[in-house]
Amino acid sequence: IRMKDIPDHNFFYVQAGAGFSDKTIGEDFYGDKRGDLEILGLPGSQRSISDQFPTSRSESTLNQKNIQEQVYLSKLLKNNLAPINQGSSALNNKAMIGFGRVIRKKSGTKIGIVAYLTQQKTERIDSNFVQVRPDVAGNPFPFDRAKQLIRSQSNDINYRYSSQLSGIANAAIIFGHNKISWKNFLGNTFDNSFTQRSKLSKPDEDPLAHYGINYQTQQGKFINSQLSGEHVLGQQRRLKFDWQVAYTYYRQQDPDERNFLLRQDSIATNRFEIARQASVPDFTRTGRGWKEFTDNNFAASFNLSVPFNVMNRPQLLAGGVYIETRDRLYTDDFILNAGTGYYPLDSLIAPERYYPGGLVANNYYLRESVFSGGTPDQIAQNYRGNYTASSNLGATYLRLESQLMKFLKLDWGIRLESYNQLVSNVQYYFLEGYKNEQMTSIDANKNVISFDLLPTAKLMYQPIETIQAYASYFKTVNRAQLQELSGYSFYDPISFTVKTGNTNLRNTEIQNYAAGLNWLPNAGTSIAVSGFYKEINQPIEHILSSYNTGNLLSIPHNTPPATVRGLTGTFKMDLSTVFAAPMLPISVFANGTLLKSKVDAGYIRSAATPEIGEHTLTGTPDYTVNAGIVIKYAAYPQLTVNYNTTDDYITALGSGEVISLDNGKNLNSIPHYRVKGRSALDLQISQKFLASRIQLIAGVHNLISSDYITYQDLNGNEKFDDALITVQPNWNGASGNYISGTDNTIFRQQNQRTFYFTLSYLFN
Repeated sequence: IRMKDIPDHNFFYVQAGAGFSDKTIGEDFYGDKRGDLEILGLPGSQRSISDQFPTSRSESTLNQKNIQEQVYLSKLLKNNLAPINQGSSALNNKAMIGFGRVIRKKSGTKIGIVAYLTQQKTERIDSNFVQVRPDVAGNPFPFDRAKQLIRSQSNDINYRYSSQLSGIANAAIIFGHNKISWKNFLGNTFDNSFTQRSKLSKPDEDPLAHYGINYQTQQGKFINSQLSGEHVLGQQRRLKFDWQVAYTYYRQQDPDERNFLLRQDSIATNRFEIARQASVPDFTRTGRGWKEFTDNNFAASFNLSVPFNVMNRPQLLAGGVYIETRDRLYTDDFILNAGTGYYPLDSLIAPERYYPGGLVANNYYLRESVFSGGTPDQIAQNYRGNYTASSNLGATYLRLESQLMKFLKLDWGIRLESYNQLVSNVQYYFLEGYKNEQMTSIDANKNVISFDLLPTAKLMYQPIETIQAYASYFKTVNRAQLQELSGYSFYDPISFTVKTGNTNLRNTEIQNYAAGLNWLPNAGTSIAVSGFYKEINQPIEHILSSYNTGNLLSIPHNTPPATVRGLTGTFKMDLSTVFAAPMLPISVFANGTLLKSKVDAGYIRSAATPEIGEHTLTGTPDYTVNAGIVIKYAAYPQLTVNYNTTDDYITALGSGEVISLDNGKNLNSIPHYRVKGRSALDLQISQKFLASRIQLIAGVHNLISSDYITYQDLNGNEKFDDALITVQPNWNGASGNYISGTDNTIFRQQNQRTFYFTLSYLFN
């Protein structure tokens, strides 16, 4: 309804809703200082870096200043490290207002306007448990209690605050056999997450730093505007022509991301010292970052279709052109912090601590020039803080719907696509005579150019109105994302993972085959069954390798050919219609998929991981099931019950040497990351009043409160047995030794039940 442009009638609509998570409501909520308009997705500039502070786009960097200048500039950095107690967590809320207007002229022209404005805010507290880097080679299953098994671990409490303000404004005019529409979607989003970390072990940094805090903030602005038209042409009104032009703008800022590992005073436990870093600076250390990227996307298309007859059988010929261009500019600045002495959190990075010999801020993403004697191939990782990217797509297609026989129809076509991507890490520098900073590539530009011929065909056989059988084939392409092609890296401290792109990525080609049967035995029942088979060339999967003793490196790679085969089915039945019994206003539905995937063993383009073993394709569980029931008696509330469950699946591939276990199983020294299958049960009750003008809705998500678990199968049986429990870090630094359990729970989030209530009114 939000995307409508001509409403059926004039209306004004209001809705208000509230909700809460059962383990959040009433608990103290911690986070950043809040802006006045944060509830509207407008956090302001309170986390922005000072305009005077040098960045990678400045004429000179911080480390090029003298000591007095460094102290002065460092004092400009805001002191917002200590979390603020916002008090007892309030209810989540959502509000919406909308209106529609239709104007009918005597000439037959019709004008329509639809607009909505929505605001929503959520607060949530989650408890997470993280264990990373099991030493499978040094302590394989069955584990030795005397040896360390887990290298990095942390107990986390996450406080997440999200808000959004979005609006939709659509208008359209219909005149004669023509319709022109203008649709607009815009808004702001804000997401601020504070994580309090305890019992933390990170051996690559400081063995005595067992406490940490992490802030992650995202601020987004988006605009999408589409102008389109539909026209019926020709003397007999048989030629249909439609067109569209669209522009999308998106800007995301991640200001002042703070990741601090801390030593806690054993006596005055409210005082902390910044972890003492190793001699080589790295962005996995304690520091602060400011990221920003802007996307501009333009797209246009037009399509023509015309019906005609061949031997008195209807045919439809259609064709069209589509073009799209996108560009992105990404910048990142990262400041490493160091300093000795125990202080309260609100004083740890206070401006008065910046003095010669005191607290120190250092650039990580440097702007040392290749013009000072280096070459692009010699540029180190800490120069890759910025990148520029673009993509261009041009496509044309031709499609023919042919009624071959009375019961037999063929829909076939071909699509031609030309696509290129240009991604390059850049550095900024200044030249005499130029007012603004200039950019130069610091690596070889990666330009992925492809020309794809994508055929499609679908044969449909319908002997009677209620049964349709079909067989189909089509070819598709899965393209690497711009960030996946960039050499830019970022660190996720919550998962102890460094993530980066791969400039050698290539597109994935997929051959799709399917056959199925749709059956409508009566007005209240529908049944569909289909089988499918996919041949995937160069699938893109993320592979984990070692970054250092405490962190992993995640890189996307093209892996060997894969196949996916499966069977899917859907079922829906309205009992009141099937049994002609109005006293049974019950509908039941179910759908599910059985899946079998395999990626061949073979070699890949990677110096760290030259080959991988046979495995199931990432993201493909062996089964998924969704089922539910809807009960609606006249004048009584409607009850909807929905249940879904899924099997385990791989999310990221492991790597390293193959370890032979005593039970005869083999696994890599870095085992695969897997997600444990989950089940969820949702309930909703709704009721309408006053000729359906008022509607009340209440419900609960995740009634059975199943946890989200990512794990590593350490005994090689490819399933989750029981959670691995190890020694927690303590004051003397001991941690990670085996206590009990089998499979390493990389990440465990104790999911909550979420309750909600909404009230809406429609004014006609």
